[in-house]
Amino acid sequence: MRIRILGSTQFLEQLVTVRTALEKRGHSVVMPRKDERVEGKEEKRKYLEKLRKEFDEVDAVLVMNFDHAIAAQQMLELGVALYLEKRVFIYDMLTTNQQNELAEYPVAVIKRDLSKI
Repeated sequence: MRIRILGSTQFLEQLVTVRTALEKRGHSVVMPRKDERVEGKEEKRKYLEKLRKEFDEVDAVLVMNFDHAIAAQQMLELGVALYLEKRVFIYDMLTTNQQNELAEYPVAVIKRDLSKI
């Protein structure tokens, strides 16, 4: 499966560890880049266009929420993935608020078990 990891590059070491584990399971993985933080309306529009093109080339996204919460940027990216009808996996348990927000959407919380992908 082709998977786009969604996560903050502040957790780059953990993202690389997960990417390696997924690749060992035979998946092809696209990682976020450090320069993905964008500011300003035009930059954000261009970023969303680029993100959509990337999402066109993957089967699923894996939302990395190491602290049990999904950051605003990843929530936006998650929304794009859902809109494009991509399979969505969430790495760990969510906060109660985010569980409620996502309850009606087709997402799978894998509780750090990559074999569920």
